[in-house]
Amino acid sequence: MPDFARIVNMNRNHRDRLIAAAKQCLAEKGYANTTARDLVAASGTNLASIGYHFGSKEQLLNTALMKNYEEWLTPLLQRPHPETSNSTFIASGIRNYLDVFEREGSASYACYEAIGQSRHSTEIHTDLQGVYRAIRDKITAELQHSTTLNPNQSRSVASLLMALADGLALQRLLDPQDSPELSSLDEHLLDLARTLTSENARGKDQS
Repeated sequence: MPDFARIVNMNRNHRDRLIAAAKQCLAEKGYANTTARDLVAASGTNLASIGYHFGSKEQLLNTALMKNYEEWLTPLLQRPHPETSNSTFIASGIRNYLDVFEREGSASYACYEAIGQSRHSTEIHTDLQGVYRAIRDKITAELQHSTTLNPNQSRSVASLLMALADGLALQRLLDPQDSPELSSLDEHLLDLARTLTSENARGKDQS
């Protein structure tokens, strides 16, 4: 009689090892330069395991990329304390997100490489779209819970926060010396809010 529990555990173990290997290869070699043999060598599995669990090398790499994105975008949702102000919550989330990006180093570049690849791959485009939508939905729900914004406003603000986080991450990858100080991010956000508020007030005065 075959030991089905052992087989299931072995299959799960192979799948997890392949995903971990894909993350490693993405960081070391990038998306385009990672081969199936690289993945087999890094995971200690075999080519058949890639086909069995993921169907193709590309789908395995896509799965690893999506897991990276989910892990890196999740800090945007973390409110330090229930009574934390919204400006501090937003600044803290972005700061955590940027900390993860910097800590991951080379793997961060693989995510931007994936965005480029999504132009030529419907699979990657759809997967990335799904991750961003899921995170946007969660941020929207948090904003609706903690602010007086209506659903449409909450969703728009959530999209802007994600764009701000991604933009700052890219700046810190390309030009860390001239990027905004993360320790002062709360104040920078308030400066932005004050600028927008003053522009709005000036427009009303002129009308």
